[in-house]
Amino acid sequence: ALAALRVKQYYEERGALNDRINSTVRTAMQNALNHMNPPNGYNAQQLAGQPYGDGSGGWAWGKWSTPSMFYTFYPNYVITELLRDNDPAFWNVTANMDQIDLNASANWLIGRQKDDGRWSDWSYISNDVEWTGFISENLANEYPYLNDTMKIKVNASLNKSCDWLVEHDYTNEPTKALSYAILGLVAI
Repeated sequence: ALAALRVKQYYEERGALNDRINSTVRTAMQNALNHMNPPNGYNAQQLAGQPYGDGSGGWAWGKWSTPSMFYTFYPNYVITELLRDNDPAFWNVTANMDQIDLNASANWLIGRQKDDGRWSDWSYISNDVEWTGFISENLANEYPYLNDTMKIKVNASLNKSCDWLVEHDYTNEPTKALSYAILGLVAI
């Protein structure tokens, strides 16, 4: 899904979008969103009231699996980036994302934040600085698309993550982690 979005943006910036590229990226995005959309996607968001999953708002690899940080963060990030592309007619956002609840997934992610302000997990991402910077960037970017109650929670969460990112000792952190910290702090 993210690749489809970036391909569209690449060609759009160069004035090179054509019917073939449009069709390809729309089809790729539609397929990805179909996988994430409740109730029928095989990686559907686990929302309250659905006959599968735990109802937490998270995502998992398979809708009967337990939601994980990576599988909740990644669709949340992709959907936020799609909304930020600000081309709802191109993506047919209303129809393609009508069952996805960003408030629920943002709440799920905030619920996994440590008391000191960081996020920590062992997955495709395993460094606390990378997790914290990347999730902070995402929460800051999706802020305009959330309801007022969730905006209050996001503000509190970002205050905590900002403090952690600013106060963290980066002496032994790899460059990649520092890059994610900067992304998070700039977004906040």
